[in-house]
Amino acid sequence: MGRFVENNAKRSAKFFLVGGISFLISEGLLLFFILLTGYSYIIEVEIMATASAVAVGFYLNEIWTAKGQGWHGGGKTGFLLRLGKFELINLAGSAESVLLQLFLLFRFNISPLIGNLIGSIIAAPINYSVSMLLVWKINMLKQ
Repeated sequence: MGRFVENNAKRSAKFFLVGGISFLISEGLLLFFILLTGYSYIIEVEIMATASAVAVGFYLNEIWTAKGQGWHGGGKTGFLLRLGKFELINLAGSAESVLLQLFLLFRFNISPLIGNLIGSIIAAPINYSVSMLLVWKINMLKQ
């Protein structure tokens, strides 16, 4: 039981730290493009910021969070398959976050930066569990 808790605590801490870095990338891109264009291209900006942040998050999780654990095989094809799975998994969380951001912006005039924070917090634990199992084939219950 001790090893189970230790492995998951370390891995989840790394995953959430990587998520924090990805979040800062997303927020930085959102802020930059909102300052540059206002809200006239908000949907395009949201998609670009989210896709960029998820790609960076995948790479950092690949080389650090899940390093030496689970499945990393398949060469370039395996890498691209894992990236694709990670993007699809995060698409659901990202869609929730973007919809929340747009709802808060257009309904309550709340900045997308605040909506991004709220959406990221909601999606993080789900993304962690599903990513570990489906992307890197790490069964957190069998440690």
